[in-house]
Amino acid sequence: MLLAMLLVTGCGQASSDLAVIKTARSLAAERALVAKLDEEGKLRRAYAGGMQRAGVQQLLSGRNALSQPEGAAGQAIGAAAAVRDEAGALRAAALQLARIEAQRENH
Repeated sequence: MLLAMLLVTGCGQASSDLAVIKTARSLAAERALVAKLDEEGKLRRAYAGGMQRAGVQQLLSGRNALSQPEGAAGQAIGAAAAVRDEAGALRAAALQLARIEAQRENH
């Protein structure tokens, strides 16, 4: 009985972690788009800054919600949060998270 409960809990946590990773990938991509539009002068500086700060906070909250915040996914999310508001670097962070997401989905 205990083994069954542990297996169910483990599957639930893996599913929860995958949801966090998917959200983090989306947030990093959104930050990249905001940075691109800001670089092109298509957004007000204050709006872009607020969006970036909110994205960073959400990424950090997601990392802390992982079952292993110091693992590979947590490190990638932390790195995405630490990236400057520069479109290319943020796209690269989103791609790294997409790779981790794909690995988790295939296991």
